[in-house]
Amino acid sequence: MTLGYYRKIMKRRPGRPPCTGAGLVILSFLVILPSLAFAEELLGIKGYPGETSTSLAVQPYDEGDLPGRQIGPGRVVPDIELKLMSIDNLTHEKSGGISTFATIVSPHAAYIISDATKKFIIDYLINAGYYENSTTDNYFNQRARLGYSYNPTSRIFSEVNFEYKDSRDPRGTGRAEASTGVTQKSLDEWHQWGVSGRFAYGREDAIGRIELEGGYADKNYDTNRKFTANRDRSELFGLARFHYRFMPKTRLLFEGRIRDNSY
Repeated sequence: MTLGYYRKIMKRRPGRPPCTGAGLVILSFLVILPSLAFAEELLGIKGYPGETSTSLAVQPYDEGDLPGRQIGPGRVVPDIELKLMSIDNLTHEKSGGISTFATIVSPHAAYIISDATKKFIIDYLINAGYYENSTTDNYFNQRARLGYSYNPTSRIFSEVNFEYKDSRDPRGTGRAEASTGVTQKSLDEWHQWGVSGRFAYGREDAIGRIELEGGYADKNYDTNRKFTANRDRSELFGLARFHYRFMPKTRLLFEGRIRDNSY
């Protein structure tokens, strides 16, 4: 068992008064099953609860060098994270915010089948939160991912990733953020699915290397449709990169991006 402790000061949002005693103290217990190494990237729970990223892009999974446990043709890499939190303004109110103690549990597992040229990954995460003084804000989020990569030579790399999320926006965020006079009685629940792919040609140390990426994601709200219908959106995105190495340790990067959002 690894015991971690850190303190984070909540930043003031534009147009909102600072929270009284805005210190957020988090006590994290990272419990790893026997014979497994820990890697922070494995959890992949950034954005839970309440994701604030403006992009819907699917992020590829990277298990690092975790050994896991062999089961059948692949290996299972499970872990669980437990957070105990004290929050002084749960709903981001200007005054009279809810002060509460919270317990956040995030079990996670990945199943990986790989050889010298191919890798297939099934990844599943649950992120559940319980607030002692506000059961209205309790949540149960989940995310599932499938990934496949193919690397037949040192010059060619390709991958495709599919992701599904079932989540919700905490009260005081999303449609209620930076608003005045908004009384949000429940969480805004939503689901999202997306697919992305990447292709690269050229060795890492080659004079020239080309990379292409693209994907599509669709996000739809399931509750409070009177207020959230106009927040549904889909995103089509792509990019192209060209790496040019004109000196042993110096490269030029040429990159073009395109993103189209439909509401």
